[in-house]
Amino acid sequence: MIIYRENVGKFISQCFDGSAVLDIGSVISEQMRQNGITYFSDSQVNAWNASLPEMARVLMESDIDKDIDVAVEYKLVQSRDRIDFLICGNDENGKENVVVVELKQWSQARPTNKRYFVNTFGGGGEGDYWHPSYQAYNYAQILVNFNEYVREKKVGLPSCSYLHNMAEGNAVLLDDSEKYPLVESSPVFYQGQAKRLKSYISNFVKKPNKNLLYLIEDSRIVPSKLLANMLSDAIKGNPFFSYDEAQATSVAQIVETTVDSAKYGGKRTIIIKGGAGTDKSVVAINALGQLINNRESGHRLNAVYITSNSAPRVLRR
Repeated sequence: MIIYRENVGKFISQCFDGSAVLDIGSVISEQMRQNGITYFSDSQVNAWNASLPEMARVLMESDIDKDIDVAVEYKLVQSRDRIDFLICGNDENGKENVVVVELKQWSQARPTNKRYFVNTFGGGGEGDYWHPSYQAYNYAQILVNFNEYVREKKVGLPSCSYLHNMAEGNAVLLDDSEKYPLVESSPVFYQGQAKRLKSYISNFVKKPNKNLLYLIEDSRIVPSKLLANMLSDAIKGNPFFSYDEAQATSVAQIVETTVDSAKYGGKRTIIIKGGAGTDKSVVAINALGQLINNRESGHRLNAVYITSNSAPRVLRR
């Protein structure tokens, strides 16, 4: 769902009046309400006012065509999540691309036992949060796996994250490619790296494509045939990227708690709540794969998945 869409020039003018920072948060809030979305807090509005002008500065100081479209809080039809920021257009060879940018106000990050997570102070207070580049990459994969136009037209979906408050000296953990292999293809940009981010975006978006976002929006939602293979790979312990952040957190919590229980001989019960169609099976299959192929612990844990649903039981191994 398109919540906010404007060209780069209009977006910049809604963030700044000369050197004065404007209330872009109110603009996004009104667009959210007009689209029937009211479940956002004052902290979210504050986050828009903090992060969106930083993106506007990146685009303002670049040679990117000011008629290129951007989107904010793009709602994924098949997910509860929204994408922070999109830049849509064509590269110099005419290929259609949509750059996915995850914006964070973090100033530091610490290690955690949860796979693909870091510990920091985020929107929900201090805790464990998905690595932002993994989050951005996952959004791109959701579009690839479910959006027919994106898949058939091979729309490019490069992804990255921008932590505009984090000094590069505090970013050693986030750039650890052994712990977070995806950062090599979905990079993180930090405070003072606006030029690097601008260059990254310019590699993929050079010219306007005014129809691209609408073509994606109007496309049929059809699961990819690759989805079953990806679930099969998940059983082998490979990461699966078509779930939302709450599901990713559930998988990480299950794995962390189980590994700790096995290590110290304790017993724990974990209940994942969710109605029909909330992909609890996806959570279970990913947790199963990461437990029986646990690379961090150095050995396989004895885990089984019992279900009355026939679909997961006939996955090709």
